[in-house]
Amino acid sequence: MKKLILYSLLFVMVSCSSENDRSVKLNVNHTVQIPVEFVTVTVTISEYGTDPVNVELMGYENLARVVGLLTENGLHEDDLEIDAGQVTAVYYRRDDPYEFNSKVTFDITDTDRIDTFRRAIVAVGGTSFEISSFGNSDEDAIYDEAYRNAINSARDRAEKLLSNQSEKVGRILNLQEDFRHTVEMAQASRSDNLMVMNETDTMEPVDPMFRKEFYTKVIQFYIEFELI
Repeated sequence: MKKLILYSLLFVMVSCSSENDRSVKLNVNHTVQIPVEFVTVTVTISEYGTDPVNVELMGYENLARVVGLLTENGLHEDDLEIDAGQVTAVYYRRDDPYEFNSKVTFDITDTDRIDTFRRAIVAVGGTSFEISSFGNSDEDAIYDEAYRNAINSARDRAEKLLSNQSEKVGRILNLQEDFRHTVEMAQASRSDNLMVMNETDTMEPVDPMFRKEFYTKVIQFYIEFELI
């Protein structure tokens, strides 16, 4: 299991208020590195041609082959989000004005096999293979721990800035948060039980090129401590 790494970038703006208010205010950015436990993949199946009936037939056949490959390698259909697809007319393209498009979305938990899946899916009819997001089943707990650490870091920083003053840092008077994901972090829709995919003869192993170990989230908040 990859080791969790948390790191914090603390940008502080201190404002000591009037004699009556007696508080210290800080703006905080805290960056969290979360180990990649699984990736969510979106596969597109496209078919083009002049006959809409044939385009639809070929598109559905390719879709069925992709779904069959995935179910043969450890995924149940409940683990797949399948867009059944549709045929549309693209009139500016004269040679093949009809287009079939469908998408299949699923999770891969063994990231060493991402490129194996990619090659096998393209071989049976997939026309696009995209990693749409990264995830970790413990993300909420990691985020909560990082948030608490960020608050503690803000308090420590405030205490250091006031180390030569008579005031001490007290309770939190105000906390306003605004967090954002920094890379490819649309939340994946997935089943609670992540599937382990099995090797089969239909998927020849490919040396993995995927090397991403972490994705990041940034916690941003404004905090105000009472001075006592």
